[in-house]
Amino acid sequence: MLELGLEGKVAIVTGGSEGMGLATAHRLASEGARVAICARRAENLERAADELRSLGGGEVFAQAADVTSAADVEQFVDAVTAQFGGVDILINNAGASAAQGLEALDDDAWLADIQLKVMGAVRFCRASAAAARSSTRRSAAARQRRRGRCRPASPGPPAST
Repeated sequence: MLELGLEGKVAIVTGGSEGMGLATAHRLASEGARVAICARRAENLERAADELRSLGGGEVFAQAADVTSAADVEQFVDAVTAQFGGVDILINNAGASAAQGLEALDDDAWLADIQLKVMGAVRFCRASAAAARSSTRRSAAARQRRRGRCRPASPGPPAST
């Protein structure tokens, strides 16, 4: 099996109670990651957390959160940071399918979908980036980069003109 170097890493998986989110959380846990899952329905979330714990991999944290609520997202990331000391990996997976054609969906349905899929991901990226910067578990490579001993693989995006 390919060693991914995830042992002890902290991974958040949104929509982690079923489907692709749960499968991703399974893989992360099997690699030794400390996995934090969230979903709206607490009963599905607890079942998923119990399933992940039964694997015997990394630690599991589960808390209900609605990604369309900025307060829920911030509370979840804060709780993960308090539990595990930071965030290393974010998997934005929360979402649902409208399962209708373009013409069948009105503006309210489109806006709800954007809130769930786009803004939910934006909120989690923002909160997780802040948690990663203030992490109590900075990696050796990150410390070396700050000291100028290690350069990132990419110089980053080009400067705007």
